[in-house]
Amino acid sequence: MALNQALPAVEGSALAGLFDWVLALRQLVPGGYYDFLLKHSRVWEARHCPEAWANGVPRECFRNAGLLALSNPELTYVEGVAVAHVIPTAHAWCVTPEGIVVDPTWANPEEAAYIGIPFKTAFLKRRLADTEVWGIIGEHIPPAVHAANPSSFLAERWAASVGLQATDKPRPA
Repeated sequence: MALNQALPAVEGSALAGLFDWVLALRQLVPGGYYDFLLKHSRVWEARHCPEAWANGVPRECFRNAGLLALSNPELTYVEGVAVAHVIPTAHAWCVTPEGIVVDPTWANPEEAAYIGIPFKTAFLKRRLADTEVWGIIGEHIPPAVHAANPSSFLAERWAASVGLQATDKPRPA
């Protein structure tokens, strides 16, 4: 069954559209970024971001989310894809211990849909030190990440809830 058929029956759902987009691109490049994303991702619940965390620089989501996660140990850094209006995009954000999106870049995260991989803070620090670039996967997965055992990069709190497949119903946050 197609993933969008497994989604809750919400016509025009941003989440359904996001999955359709990811699945279509996955077929174009099998074994690449979108397969990796679906294998290690989950759906995240978005709500209005508290003012204290909603102060990131526009168009610098990887830096904004990375800095937020590094300075707030209760938050987990997440990378994946999100859609706020019409066009899905590679994006980064954080999540609370309850799995609620904290997006320091977008003005209205409660209106967006998010699918992403939760990374260990130690892994984020190591990648930043090794590459001096914000962002872990982007659309070109570094061989060190692609070949890594997921237990080396998945945040423990969320490890059991990742791994979306085309026939799965997305896991709620």
